[in-house]
Amino acid sequence: MPQQSVRGMKQGLGPGHRAPTLKLNDYNTALGDALALPDDLTQTLSGVIAQIFPLPADLGQMQFFLDQYLNFPSDGETPPVYFRPAAPLVVLEVLNYSSVASNAANVGWFSQHEIAFGMPLEWYARDGDHLEFLTHALIYPYIYVDNSVSLSGGRQIYGWSKAPVKLVPTPAVFEPANTRTLLNVKILEKGNQPGQETNLLRIRERKYLQPSVSSLTGLLTAVPQAIANSMQAAIHLLQSAGAETVSYAGHHAQFLFKVLPRFYGDFRRYLPQGLRDAHCDYAAPANAPTSIITLKEIRDIEQSVQPFRPVSCYQGIIESEMKVTALTDGGSLIDSTSPDPSGGVYIDLAGANPEPLALGLLSLPLNLPDWHDVRRLKPIFPFWLEMNLSYGLADYQAWRTHRSYWTETNEPRLRSASYPIPYSGLGSGAAEEIPPPRNFPSVTMRVLPLPADGKTLDLLLQQYLNNQYFTFTHTGGVNGAAVVNLILSNFQNMLTVVQQSGAYGDYELTFAIPARWTRTADQATGLCLIPAYTLAGSYWNAVTSFEVYGRLALKSSFVSPPFPAFIPPQLGPAGNLSLTVLTDLFPEKSKAQKLQQLPVVELFSVYPTPGATDITQSTTVINFLAQIGLPQLADGSPLYSVGLKQIRDANDPGRRTIRPGYGSNALSNHPALNTIRSSSRLISMGMKACPWSPS
Repeated sequence: MPQQSVRGMKQGLGPGHRAPTLKLNDYNTALGDALALPDDLTQTLSGVIAQIFPLPADLGQMQFFLDQYLNFPSDGETPPVYFRPAAPLVVLEVLNYSSVASNAANVGWFSQHEIAFGMPLEWYARDGDHLEFLTHALIYPYIYVDNSVSLSGGRQIYGWSKAPVKLVPTPAVFEPANTRTLLNVKILEKGNQPGQETNLLRIRERKYLQPSVSSLTGLLTAVPQAIANSMQAAIHLLQSAGAETVSYAGHHAQFLFKVLPRFYGDFRRYLPQGLRDAHCDYAAPANAPTSIITLKEIRDIEQSVQPFRPVSCYQGIIESEMKVTALTDGGSLIDSTSPDPSGGVYIDLAGANPEPLALGLLSLPLNLPDWHDVRRLKPIFPFWLEMNLSYGLADYQAWRTHRSYWTETNEPRLRSASYPIPYSGLGSGAAEEIPPPRNFPSVTMRVLPLPADGKTLDLLLQQYLNNQYFTFTHTGGVNGAAVVNLILSNFQNMLTVVQQSGAYGDYELTFAIPARWTRTADQATGLCLIPAYTLAGSYWNAVTSFEVYGRLALKSSFVSPPFPAFIPPQLGPAGNLSLTVLTDLFPEKSKAQKLQQLPVVELFSVYPTPGATDITQSTTVINFLAQIGLPQLADGSPLYSVGLKQIRDANDPGRRTIRPGYGSNALSNHPALNTIRSSSRLISMGMKACPWSPS
């Protein structure tokens, strides 16, 4: 489809130049103050230990990836910027963040581990076929973290393509005598049960005949000791290894010292003199912040079209800046006993065709007894740094939607008709937004109606959803009180509209408001369910619910006590604890503290004492479902859920880039009833103390 002319950077915008955001609407925070972020959001990362493994890569494959990921040559709508690889190198970074803090109000700090594959770039402005060089930058399309707050926040603001992982300790006693595992990482995959995991990568060090003198310890537990002569020894080994090895290593080392100081600062001062002398033609270290490029991409709520094609409702090319505020220590990771520039270190990526290979990494296919198919990577002169970093908001963004063309400002250039933007699906976190479900064959739902204050609910709905096109009011009620339905569900064998290797399953706990919608234009009306807060057992479920369908969702853990806890059953109102739901929270709102996983909901099974009076009303299940705003569960008609889909502006996360959309889908299930106790950490919706259940 033809587009209006876009002249890259001709409006005075470019790296480090932020477009005004005054014309954007505020991000809707009706569901809680925790959603509010400052317009000058800044993150401070202290005591960062970075293990950096430069990896050889093929320039042609690197350019092919960039074309598919950022340049969009076959899309018909080229963005106003263009990217090329700056060197035939991909950097694997293994980072330990001891403290990540921000200037957001009432937010503390957290620690995390991160594994990232990055590519150094040349960034150009594009004006037709003319390219004008702007600056160097980095992208990290494949990035893996072990912290839920980092994963969700990075995705929603900057578009970081993050996926969840788990670090697995490997006891040295079970290792071969000449090899030790430095890092073993499993990725949390989608499956029929929350918490399923599979191998992602493993970093190992091979010792050559004699013990290593490098004291290279676990990558995430301590700073390795820098050995002053190890790099010099490696150079001597290279010089005696033959012309082919010298040429190969020297070729990539030249790029290493020409490009990487632009991003990591003057790390060369921590390396041995011999290596610095061998490569004196190097780039000046970066004094200015490093430009980080991310692709921010949000799936659209696709309709039933055949054949199915995943499409985006938003795509943005985002530049944010990261600065090394202090480079305090560093050194070489190379082992003086190693006969190659990798220092005996190698990286195995699990699988015959692991995703990061799309970056053009040069690899050797192997079949191992324990991991079976792997691709082996060998780094060139790996090194480590200890540093402090600062990271701010986006300073440049080019974006488009299915209703607007590419623009570098925060004013949309509207289309005359909707345009289906292909969803790229590249990057480690793209698969966390899953396609629409096709079939839910195995679902169990427990509906726990909670009495609530109707005025509080209507005020919340007004602030959250009401607009010039639709209004929403609560519906249902018992004994003069309104209703909030807590829905506890688990499902298995869910299939989506695309082919996949397996089925999906998860647990969910949702506080949902039964409501009536009214269309302003013609006063048409109907019933719906508004899921205000959702706790999901899997990352993919939380990400998809929030980003695609507009439901506030948090990754949580569902913990049941051991079976003996139910024997004997506890009679009376206290009951037996049968389920605890935990999520990552800052303990107190008024002070900065470390992030903790804390219980937010406890579910009890209550057994009445003999002879106790039945306090429930005598009513039929059909009538009771109507009273709590869920008549569809009795008559089989569709039950629609409504969520507010917003996209945070990367220049100002307190505002939204485009107008919100409303997502809905039909639900059809059968209820089961139980009893609930809720922690005060959940935002109040006017809920009262005790639930109801029908007789």
